[in-house]
Amino acid sequence: MTSKLKVFVFVIYEESMDYYPAILRRIFEDHIDLEVRLYSDLRPIDPFSADLILYTLGFLKPVLMDKCLNPAAEFMHMGNTLHGSCLDSIKQLERGTDVLLVSEGSIFLWDTILTLKAYGMAHVNFVPYYGQRLDTSAYKYAIYLGIRSYELPEVEHTIDLGWRVLHPYVLRRIGKAAGLAESFLEEKISAYIVDETALLNYNECVEISYISEFTQERLAIMNLLDTPALLLNDQDVVMGFNERLRTEFHKDFDRMISQKVSRDQFLDRLRSACEDRGGNGSFELSPDQRYTVSVRAIESYGQSVHHRVLLEALPVVKIESQGQLAYKFEDILYKSSVMKRIVELARHFSSTDTTILIEGPSGVGKELLAHSVHAASTRRQRPFHAVNCGAFSESLLESELFGYASGAFTGALRSGKKGLLESAHGGTVFLDEIGEASLKLQVKLLRFLQEKEVQPIGSSIVRKVDVRVICATNRNLEEAMEMGDFREDLYYRISTVTLSVPPLSERREDIEPILMDALGQYTYHLSEPLRTFISRYPWPGNARELKGCAEYMLSFDTRLLEVKHLPDKYQKWLLKHSESESFGSEQLKSNGKRPLSAPHIEASVPLEEAKSLTSLEDLILLEIDHGCCGRRKLVKRLEDQGYRITEYRINDLLDRLKKQGFIQVEKGRGGTSLTKAGREKRLSGKRSVE
Repeated sequence: MTSKLKVFVFVIYEESMDYYPAILRRIFEDHIDLEVRLYSDLRPIDPFSADLILYTLGFLKPVLMDKCLNPAAEFMHMGNTLHGSCLDSIKQLERGTDVLLVSEGSIFLWDTILTLKAYGMAHVNFVPYYGQRLDTSAYKYAIYLGIRSYELPEVEHTIDLGWRVLHPYVLRRIGKAAGLAESFLEEKISAYIVDETALLNYNECVEISYISEFTQERLAIMNLLDTPALLLNDQDVVMGFNERLRTEFHKDFDRMISQKVSRDQFLDRLRSACEDRGGNGSFELSPDQRYTVSVRAIESYGQSVHHRVLLEALPVVKIESQGQLAYKFEDILYKSSVMKRIVELARHFSSTDTTILIEGPSGVGKELLAHSVHAASTRRQRPFHAVNCGAFSESLLESELFGYASGAFTGALRSGKKGLLESAHGGTVFLDEIGEASLKLQVKLLRFLQEKEVQPIGSSIVRKVDVRVICATNRNLEEAMEMGDFREDLYYRISTVTLSVPPLSERREDIEPILMDALGQYTYHLSEPLRTFISRYPWPGNARELKGCAEYMLSFDTRLLEVKHLPDKYQKWLLKHSESESFGSEQLKSNGKRPLSAPHIEASVPLEEAKSLTSLEDLILLEIDHGCCGRRKLVKRLEDQGYRITEYRINDLLDRLKKQGFIQVEKGRGGTSLTKAGREKRLSGKRSVE
């Protein structure tokens, strides 16, 4: 007599402990040995043994794998979804209606919003509600998910979508593993779900779950930030915000969840302060409330790459008691001895108040170095103000730095305006592109550096300030002095300590660490032709250009980056130099289509065979033929060779190969092996590309 299949289900909400067992026992009766456990951070999981483990959230899998005593156990995401028929009430709502989506926890709320969007429910605005501070009386409709987590008597209409549906794909996998007759299983599933066509695909459900988890993880981290922050996806849809954004601007942005940022005038202005793909910009609510807005790309990986954008608004004037420490010395990436010496000198002089001049071409990271000096100084708790002297006219730059009195000129504020030098009292001012300052302003800057006094435009009042000045330039100031464009006395005043940062072309050892940090350390593989190009290209835009190239390559859904993933201008450079460079003609003729590069092929697969493959199915057949049969092992082997793939995708591919008659799967030690047709396909696939 064979023992029953031992199935463990792990959930994170207590309500689920009753619901899921009821469904599973109704379908499988006593044909499986079922146990449901509640996962809690406060209660560690004890070691257990099971044949099949089901989990509702992806982050549970590695935890459960570590505690499971059965090395042959199978792990499955439950892929819970909704039935299309429950959405009829939502379809009747008017376009643009604000609807509360109510649940105990925020994770399933995000999952539900994304699921509803996948079903086409984009005509209403879903506002997630899990007990946070929110005026619920402003809403006419509330949607529940099978249980009334919060009673909202002030809301006029309620809609209950019911509990999530256990996906039939999972139920069939359980039945197959338990050895149940197909007819018995289909009868049970049909009674549970009348119309399967009204459900999302299983892989879509799992992917939505991973996206939701990623969003929640980032939101939790965002709430640790001291600065207002907004999370957007690559379509500029609002995924969430931290509490500091709400309190800083005294607005509730909950209605904007899952909506385009352009739907809110304030958020649209904030987002428009920066370029689409990243960088920094300025945002001004009033002369006394200005912000530096930064946009950075962050990512998560499910069955595809999910781009996210983190937008932060750093106060420039409003909060004067604390400096904004964007970078530290630890953020400077280098291997070259010349950069090591520069960083050591900068670190040494950060403990002094000496004025520093940073020289170097555009894009080498002069501002990063200035930030690092400030962050390591005793002034780090005071303001850091950065001003680009080349971005303002002479009069505007003077008013920005020194401020002005009431009525100083036409258009001046009645209250006057405090300059950045005064508002940075106790901190640091970074004067970028100092070589672009006019001769008139240079005189005023020299007096400030000598006397540490500020006299606003149109005022007779002189104020003492304590500010450390760091300057930067991409011009040769000695040549500028000879031409009469820069004052000698100012040059010798600011160049007491001079840090000359060379371009990347003169410190090529620093290229790879900067690139890999921009791509994500240990995440991407680079083909040999691409590595050769990166090491030989002159990078006239230096680190800024290198990071821009990395950002472009990040948009491709692949773990192995090749020459073909470069922007067009680099492709043209390669074509121009292909005849004289060793990485040229042969690689370019192939247009970078080889999915594998030699450093990333494992020894068990012959290199000649791996190089000839263009199909993922061909590669899987090759791995199976060389003895790699397990799904998990296949995932690992493919990841090692540049493919980012999930077990669910592997399962689909294996099922397809089996249906096509290319592989056979036997229980026990037989495992997975190629059929005669599969061996012929593998050999023909190899010949077709040769």
